[in-house]
Amino acid sequence: MFAEHVEPANIGTCVKMHHCLHVTEIVSNIVDEYDVTRKEDTSSLLALAVTCRAFHQSALNALYRDLMSIVPLIRCLPRDLWEETGTSRGRLLVRMNHLL
Repeated sequence: MFAEHVEPANIGTCVKMHHCLHVTEIVSNIVDEYDVTRKEDTSSLLALAVTCRAFHQSALNALYRDLMSIVPLIRCLPRDLWEETGTSRGRLLVRMNHLL
């Protein structure tokens, strides 16, 4: 019933996972059920992305597919390139320190 799945990064760790979770289309269908406009669903997708390699790529794709602003992408840059300057209407304001 369960296929044994060993990831190279998990040296010495065996994870039992149902074989259907190795099918990309099934994982994508599961992830697509989440609504990234809801904070609870965004938190769940993030949890999926960091706790399960089977869901990692599909969950990250869903999180970054429809961004409400460019701020999450800017936050991926080195911290010395940008700074948070405050908020406006509930949105974070970011200022770039250096030209890229």
